[in-house]
Amino acid sequence: MFGIFKNLFAPTDNSELREAIKNGAFLVDVRTPAEFSAGSVKGAVNIPLDKVQSHLSKFKNKKSIVVFCRSGSRSGQAKSILEQNGFQYVINGGTWENVNQAVSEETMKEFWDERYSREEFVYGVNPNEYLKAKLAEIPVGKILFPAEGEGRNAVFSATLGWDAFAFDLSKEGKNKAELLAQRNGVQIAYKISDMEHISYPENSFDALALVYAHFPLENRREYHKKLSSFLKKGGLLVLEGFSKKHLENQKRNPKAGGPKNAEMLYDLNELKSDFEKFDFTECYEAETNLTEGVYHVGKASVIRIFATKN
Repeated sequence: MFGIFKNLFAPTDNSELREAIKNGAFLVDVRTPAEFSAGSVKGAVNIPLDKVQSHLSKFKNKKSIVVFCRSGSRSGQAKSILEQNGFQYVINGGTWENVNQAVSEETMKEFWDERYSREEFVYGVNPNEYLKAKLAEIPVGKILFPAEGEGRNAVFSATLGWDAFAFDLSKEGKNKAELLAQRNGVQIAYKISDMEHISYPENSFDALALVYAHFPLENRREYHKKLSSFLKKGGLLVLEGFSKKHLENQKRNPKAGGPKNAEMLYDLNELKSDFEKFDFTECYEAETNLTEGVYHVGKASVIRIFATKN
């Protein structure tokens, strides 16, 4: 009996959810109006569970429907009501936070696809200077580049003899990266994936390069731990990212780049905590002048880390 209810109220696979959102699904929060007003998903409407039966007309002619709530239970009941009334494409999105994350990721994917679809390489074709300096100091091996965008850093490492792996959520970024690799006569292994779903064998990389790879506050520590697990014991971390002080540069210079959300900017102590199982050779804040394409231009406040995994 428990298994029946578990299957009835279980949220859908997130790949199905993302595909529905991408195709413009009707998003319905079935929580109470008070819960809805306290926070929900952008673009969603509120039809409480006890009103679903009497508001079936609002669901008509919708190609697909995503229902969600606090835990996935009420949305499971709403899905059952709708299906009993002939609605075929109904997805239980689970919690509103789960659906909100899926919507945010799809929005970000569209943003980066649009940016990388331009003919020019918007962050340039040359590698980040700090990464370039660190790679000159260490023997080549197998290296991973998360959130690699147009591939400038991965391609550069490949020209040095590194076995370069990269991933990003943007298909346009992958296209540009592979074009750049072709122009340089090298190959890189590039996946299209977000952080939640990316997978590599643990302890398989000699180096991890995080170059302006910024993550939401609620996911940052988890994602850093996940990426660290891919690195071998004795493997090297090279990181450069915008610090919280960079907000002042953004105010003065729109081309300074970086997340506009202060929570996504880096704090030195937070990063030390995220990478607590590393020995830090370098770990400091700095001011630098960026000349990386058209979106990293001018004075920048950054954090740099060069560390070894214990």
